[in-house]
Amino acid sequence: MAPLIRLAPGKEYLFIDALYLEEFKARPDSSLLHHELVALRHIVFPDAINPYAVVTAEHEGFDLSSIQPIGSEAAAADNVRQFCSDTGLVLIIAVDIFSSVVAELDFEELADLAEDHDVVTCWPESLEKYNTQLYLFNTSQVNESCAGSGNFQIP
Repeated sequence: MAPLIRLAPGKEYLFIDALYLEEFKARPDSSLLHHELVALRHIVFPDAINPYAVVTAEHEGFDLSSIQPIGSEAAAADNVRQFCSDTGLVLIIAVDIFSSVVAELDFEELADLAEDHDVVTCWPESLEKYNTQLYLFNTSQVNESCAGSGNFQIP
């Protein structure tokens, strides 16, 4: 059974493949400043239909198993509740800390954390300032058949 993730109701979160943070790191900050995260989906990832989701939490408890795998034919560029994953390692990031997370974390560090935990909810001391604002999970927690890559819909 997938765990419940504690989100702050009314707060916006990104659901994004951990590897995709590297795409944001590769861009100068000035190219990102004047765009909303929804618009950046197609600026940073011009070839991806749904690179990440931007969702406002409706409840404090978010059940990872509520995320539904979808086929590529159901992926829609205008649906901000959809995201894709290439690695199976997905971050849930509070939007207000997104820039800091991009600057401080890298994929290798996240992959190492994921080796020991299916869902990372408490971070090592160097990252504990992100507790309750940043989560890492493997797509196999959504559904065992979803381990690895795929497209997903948040209800």
